[in-house]
Amino acid sequence: MNRNIMLIKKSALYFVLIILILSLLPAAASAQSDATLLWKYTQNTNFADTDISSDGNFVLAGGTNSKVYLLNKAGNLLWEKQVDGAVSGLSISDDAQYASVGTKSGSLYVFDRDGNILWTKKMGEVVYDATVSAHGGFVAAGSNDGNLYLYKTGGELVWKKSIGGDIYGVSISSDGSLIAAGQKLFNVYLYDLDGNRLWSYKTDEQVFDVDISPDGSIIVAGSADGRVDVIDKSGKKIWGTNIMTPVNGVSSSLYGKYVALGGNDNYARLYSDNGQFVLKYLTFGNIRGISLSPEGMHMSVASNDGNIYFLSLPLTTIPTPAPLPTVTPLPPVGSGELIVNSSPSGANIYLDNAYAGLTPLTLKDVSAGTHKIIVKMAGYEDWNSEIYMEGGQKSYISAELTPMKPPAETPVQPVTVLTGLFIGMMILFVSKKD
Repeated sequence: MNRNIMLIKKSALYFVLIILILSLLPAAASAQSDATLLWKYTQNTNFADTDISSDGNFVLAGGTNSKVYLLNKAGNLLWEKQVDGAVSGLSISDDAQYASVGTKSGSLYVFDRDGNILWTKKMGEVVYDATVSAHGGFVAAGSNDGNLYLYKTGGELVWKKSIGGDIYGVSISSDGSLIAAGQKLFNVYLYDLDGNRLWSYKTDEQVFDVDISPDGSIIVAGSADGRVDVIDKSGKKIWGTNIMTPVNGVSSSLYGKYVALGGNDNYARLYSDNGQFVLKYLTFGNIRGISLSPEGMHMSVASNDGNIYFLSLPLTTIPTPAPLPTVTPLPPVGSGELIVNSSPSGANIYLDNAYAGLTPLTLKDVSAGTHKIIVKMAGYEDWNSEIYMEGGQKSYISAELTPMKPPAETPVQPVTVLTGLFIGMMILFVSKKD
């Protein structure tokens, strides 16, 4: 009898435990709701980085095969371009108007919407990261030369800051007013558009990547030891986590509502704004780059397995974008040297419509900014151009002059000859008659 009672009690206990376990399953499932794979783009390369345009219509990706790919939101390839080395970091603006790319050959590229190269710059041996503001006004880049660079999207240097040590991660707010840099020497820095350092934040390990939320309120830093720090714009840590594997890529949605991480354990992870784990997605290679759409509804993942994964995320809370302030670009400062050559030489040079001398000529102390150049020579067509001068830099112009075409000779019309003959015969006839 007692044995039967014990069996009943034990069975009841097992039943209660099973009910408790089952009651917990929905909560666990909701905490790790599956992301939906919308499409996958495959190439024979290790993808190094990816970015979703803030309007959500384009995805940019680059690989160790020295190629850059622009895809639309359906995963269709729009263009593919070759660069001079393995891609290390990239970014794209609204409507794919500008795409910035850094390579391991020390080059910074800026492309237009059609994949044409607008300009390139050399800086150090490796450009680890390159980012363009969503509204298309500015490009920031970090290099192994220890400098953080800020350019206008036209290619004009705004400023260069010597930080020291390799700069692995760079990010810029949508309006270009804030620029963040993550450093090999365990630091995160935040600068304003004027180049003023707002604060520095010390980490426990090398900073592999940084990201500023589109509205500029949150800065996320991922480190080599697996730590992730989420910092507000005043430099105060809000929350953090440790995924116990190097964090190669980070991304934040508006207001830091969601934060995505990509690590060496092949997982893409998503967290909410209070540091609560939401979900993870497994790939078949180390994740090198990750990007969230501004509202946090989509995620692009760049993996060493040769794939770009574009995911739909099961999120219910969508942050409402706040209006962004208008930022006035900085005026150019300083002066530089302008070296003007022409073929043939000995041509007249006019700088901003003022005579400057004959080619070849070195013009010193030319103020920074845009200048109009005209090169003139008798017998040749005028050569016209504009050049942007950077303070403390040398710029070069080589004008290939085109000979003027000689005036066309007017052929003698047959009618004119016949008319002359007729008049001559009439004069002769009248003379004979007299």
